[in-house]
Amino acid sequence: MKKTKQLNHLALVLMIVFYFLLLAGNRLHIIPANVNMVALFSFILFAITIIFGFIIVPADEKRLFLPKGIGYGWTPNPRNRIGLLIYLGLLALTAMALF
Repeated sequence: MKKTKQLNHLALVLMIVFYFLLLAGNRLHIIPANVNMVALFSFILFAITIIFGFIIVPADEKRLFLPKGIGYGWTPNPRNRIGLLIYLGLLALTAMALF
């Protein structure tokens, strides 16, 4: 359980770092102005969530929704086929919003 909590905090730190990198890239005109920053951050957020979901969730866990690691509520299980489809659908929607 302690390892899961540490990985959740690592994912949260990575998301914050990516946010500030995107913000700095936008302010310094490294990222083109026509790129939707909200969609780009959402895309990175969902990608990190899926990757850490596969690392944190045990392979034998098959429930569709799991308790969130940080905060309150439930989150789709990426190890469940329907949960993975939910995440991939959200990833595709944010990717379409980029262009």
